[in-house]
Amino acid sequence: MDSREAMLRELNLYPQWVRRNPPATKADNPLSADADVELTPPAVEQPVAEVNAQLTQPASRLGGGAADTQQSAMAIVQPVLGKVEGLNPSYVSALDWPGLKRKVHDCTACKLRAGCTQTVFGVGDEKADWLFVGEGPGADEDAQGEPFVGQAGKLLDSMLMAIKLKRGRNVYIANIVKCRPPGNRTPEADEIAQCMPFLERQIALIQPRLIVALGKVASNALLGREATLASLRGKLHDYRVATATGLEQIQEEESSRLSPLMELPAIRLGEQTTPAKSLVVPHQTTSSHRVRTTIPLLVTYHPAYLLRTPSEKAKTWQDLLLAVRTMETRN
Repeated sequence: MDSREAMLRELNLYPQWVRRNPPATKADNPLSADADVELTPPAVEQPVAEVNAQLTQPASRLGGGAADTQQSAMAIVQPVLGKVEGLNPSYVSALDWPGLKRKVHDCTACKLRAGCTQTVFGVGDEKADWLFVGEGPGADEDAQGEPFVGQAGKLLDSMLMAIKLKRGRNVYIANIVKCRPPGNRTPEADEIAQCMPFLERQIALIQPRLIVALGKVASNALLGREATLASLRGKLHDYRVATATGLEQIQEEESSRLSPLMELPAIRLGEQTTPAKSLVVPHQTTSSHRVRTTIPLLVTYHPAYLLRTPSEKAKTWQDLLLAVRTMETRN
C-alpha cells in the first residue's frame, strides 16, 4: 500500500469509485458529448497534496506530536457549521433541558466564546416561580461556570434572603449572554441577538410566574426596546414568551388588573408592610405547572451597580417589595 492509497483510506476516499463498462472514448475530441466522463473526482488530488505537505512538516509547526498531526489532517474533511446554524429560534424552541444545555455548551456562534473559559448556562430550580436575569458572566462566573458567584452574587443572595427566598429554591438565575465579555464590557447587540434564543427557551421551559430583570441590559433585551432604567422601574411589564405552546393563555389585560400594585407608597428599609388584597385570576390547566404566553416582568438595579452605588439600595428594596406583592396576588 503506497502513501497515497493510505491517505485516501484515512480520508474515507478509498477505494475510488470507477464506472463499470464505460463507453468508448473519442480520442480525437475529448470534449465531445460522447466522450467518456472521468468519474474519479479530480479535486481529490489537491486536498491529498495539501495533506501530504502538512504531514511532512516538522512537528513544531503543527503543535508537536502525532495527535496534532491527525487532528490537522482530519480538520480538512470535517463539516463546518455556519455561525447561526442551530440558533434559529424555531430550532431552539424544540429543545428540552439536556439538548439546550448541550447546544449552549457547544455554541461558537459569536466572538465571545473564543475569549471565555466556559459557557455559563444558569442555575436553580428548573420549575421555579421566580426568575432573575442579569447581564452576563464576570470573571468569577467564568471560572466557576455559575451565574452570580462573585461579590455581586453575594449581594443578590442577600436580596433573595430579604424576601425569604434562596438560590436554588423556587428561584432560577440566568444571564442575557452565556459567555463572559472581555474585560466585563457590556455585551454588544449582535452578541445579545445570538444568545437570546437560548434564554427565551429557558424561560419557556421554566414558565416562571415572575421575571426580575437586573439592570438596563437585561431589561432592554427582555422587553425588546431601548429605555432608561429609571423609566422602567416601579411598574409591571409584560414579557411575551417567544415559544410558548400550551393549554393556557394569560389574558393581556391581567397586568392592568394588577395596576393598583404599581403605585407604592414611600417605604423605608426594614419597614413592615401589609399584604395587598388578593386578586384571583381565573385560569384553566391540566397540570400543576402553568403554561404562559405572557409573564409579568419587573426591573431593578443590577447588584454590581449597587456595590458601586449603595445609595440606590433603598430603591431596590422597593422593587423587591413590589415583586413580593405581585406574587402574593397571583397565588
